[in-house]
Amino acid sequence: MKLFAKKPADERVVAERNKTYKIGFYVFTIGILADILWSTVRDGSFQLFEWVVFMAAQIVCVALNVRKGIADEGAGPEAETFPLKRVLALSCLVGAATGVFACVVYARQGEWNALPPLQIAFAAFATCLVMFLLTTSILLALQAVIFAAAKARSKRMMGGSDEDGVE
Repeated sequence: MKLFAKKPADERVVAERNKTYKIGFYVFTIGILADILWSTVRDGSFQLFEWVVFMAAQIVCVALNVRKGIADEGAGPEAETFPLKRVLALSCLVGAATGVFACVVYARQGEWNALPPLQIAFAAFATCLVMFLLTTSILLALQAVIFAAAKARSKRMMGGSDEDGVE
């Protein structure tokens, strides 16, 4: 089919187009995430379908990058060792945001209305701490697995023993 035939492309145009699509993807991703979070806080209703589509898009992007042997776009995509400090800092930031978000949702839904103020403070602290620890550890483990998988794939591709025939 001529419709899907590959045509030679100018590398500069391709690079610029990729930057444009990358910025558009980030704006779209942040917008969808903000909509999910805002509707959850505002109405107390979690938009499951939006969340599934959002996560599917993120997982597809990660899977395609790992398939190409790319672990990270940040400070060290060519690093041979896992960038623990940077990943831990990012995981802690996301964990703290998740903890605060969980507290806001519980407070908004009236889960703690019947409790005295001291117990509300304890419940909020416990919720933040549990969500922080859980999210941080899961993200750290996921990043380590993604990094290891991408590095293994990259080594296979460099060695020429790739199952896709890429050498």
